[in-house]
Amino acid sequence: MTVVPLTSMPSASPLTGSEIFYLQQSAADAQATISQITAMTGASIQTGQANATSTTSGTTVMMGFGGATWGTPSVITPKRTGIVVFGVYGNLLNTGAFTTFAVIQYGTGTAPVNGAAVTGTNIAGSIAGLGNLGPPFSMYAPATGLALGTAYWFDVGLQVTGGTGSVTNIKMVAFEL
Repeated sequence: MTVVPLTSMPSASPLTGSEIFYLQQSAADAQATISQITAMTGASIQTGQANATSTTSGTTVMMGFGGATWGTPSVITPKRTGIVVFGVYGNLLNTGAFTTFAVIQYGTGTAPVNGAAVTGTNIAGSIAGLGNLGPPFSMYAPATGLALGTAYWFDVGLQVTGGTGSVTNIKMVAFEL
């Protein structure tokens, strides 16, 4: 195997397929290259959240994961395409033989707090968990046309048909395509 700096390779050299090419750069040039590569990649975030306060609400209320109440805020700022896939996974619980519904919402401005009325844009429909077995769930959905440089919070909304519903072991994920 031959290691060849790109600055010294003659243009007429035959290639054998076993060469490794690299750039010889100053520290400033290397930092500029890193900045260019970073600019070409999209934004991403993954947070683990503490368990939010449960709800007995028959209408959808927010869990407050977009703010700092339960851990690292679930916020992403698109920087490249404005196409972001939002996701959440964890466990849905209910204290009785009732159903808990979960939705993903996103928006701009101040993130909703736990127990606030549903706000933002729903992107994933809803998913249901029955009873107190705590079935695992995951939801992922894309949002398009998001403004570059604008921070977007994302959160889980819950609604129950009875009993007390909650989400546990929550991970919030977002990445720009």
